[in-house]
Amino acid sequence: MKRTLFYALIFSALAAPALANPGGHAPDFDRVAERLGLDEAQTEQFSAAMQAQHERNQARIAPLREQMQQLRAEIQQETNATASGILTPEQMEKFERMQERRAQKRERRRDMRGQRRGRDDDQT
Repeated sequence: MKRTLFYALIFSALAAPALANPGGHAPDFDRVAERLGLDEAQTEQFSAAMQAQHERNQARIAPLREQMQQLRAEIQQETNATASGILTPEQMEKFERMQERRAQKRERRRDMRGQRRGRDDDQT
């Protein structure tokens, strides 16, 4: 029993970052347990431990996501302020449209990655 718990903890420390999903959805730990060949008791313990770890990780990551969004907004404002001092109003409009298209393209790529990972479209 101690050995099983030991291996589960080692696995969680090594695999949790790889299994963690930035979309906030917990991976299918039962499927992972099945692939590892765990018995029913191990599967239950493993799934519970991995779910708890996942929730702790998500709680730790959430403030960082917010900080990154704020930082992106600040950078965007600084970039636009710098560009507006150089570009004509027409060029600035074109520049802003170009930025918007790039942002939309990034969003589509992010959504595509999420779909490949089995996430919902409305998750970040």
